[in-house]
Amino acid sequence: MFNLKRQAGFRLPTILPYSFELTVKKPAGWSWFTPHEIWEDGTIRSGFWFKPKTGNKFPVGIKAKEKNGIISIDVFAAKKFIAADLAEIKSKMAGSLGINEDLKPLYGLMAKNKILAPTARRLRGMREGWGNDIFPSLTLAVLLQMAPIKRSQAMWDCVIRRFGATVKFDDRRIILWPTEETIAATKISDLKKCKLGYRAKNLARLSRQLVKGFPSVKELALMTPKAAKEKLMELYGVGEYSAGFATPHPSFTLDVWSVKIFHRIIFGRPAPAHDPRSAIERTNAAATRLWGPWRGYIFAYVLNDLPYIEKTFGIPVN
Repeated sequence: MFNLKRQAGFRLPTILPYSFELTVKKPAGWSWFTPHEIWEDGTIRSGFWFKPKTGNKFPVGIKAKEKNGIISIDVFAAKKFIAADLAEIKSKMAGSLGINEDLKPLYGLMAKNKILAPTARRLRGMREGWGNDIFPSLTLAVLLQMAPIKRSQAMWDCVIRRFGATVKFDDRRIILWPTEETIAATKISDLKKCKLGYRAKNLARLSRQLVKGFPSVKELALMTPKAAKEKLMELYGVGEYSAGFATPHPSFTLDVWSVKIFHRIIFGRPAPAHDPRSAIERTNAAATRLWGPWRGYIFAYVLNDLPYIEKTFGIPVN
């Protein structure tokens, strides 16, 4: 266990409308940095592995809360930060909280669709708030492959508990995702104790590739969306869907489940029941035409409001 001490604090202004709770604590249960973070009384405590410009990775704890559009953040670590590293963490916080994103164009697009308009009102102010680095994102993608969501959740919970690191700060304990270095050094037989099946081999090989060297999230963000996705697909077991899940660029990557939902939203009729996969290409094309760079955001809004959409508009989500 790593005992962390408060090393810095800062405040970040947001562009209104902004919902801190919806950003870091998604209705669909998506975590901000780790599924084992703690939300209490409007405050979130979470953490991640930080790679400084020089030296090895080390764990960082985050305590954050919001008042009147200003987010206050305390940063915890086992040692003091140099100025460059603290600036990098501030940048990471700003990006993962979406503080510089003006969502007015998004809401204008959603207002034009009868199914999306209520969701825009219900989730007003929510940012994507995706703070994960490449390895946790791809681990999620691998463990979601060909498995019901409950099975996937059981797998990643086991992986985090067995191979992740526990940090203690502010009288709380948080379990972080394991690093690629940890998984690369783990026997496949040990990974299979989490009932990963064939995914154990995929995860082990993927982690070894990342250890050898791979662009960071920040570096991928500087690439074109096409180049970033192609780079991710060079990794073992990473196809278009998984790459879309991990890329820092807006992504609208449909599968045979999600195309059934978005085909109804866009075209007003069900996708072909006998072959929903055949509708993916035209649904993707229509989303690009209608929503452009905001389609990834709309994807996130829809997935976080599925119970309401199903109940109100009769769109089956299973």
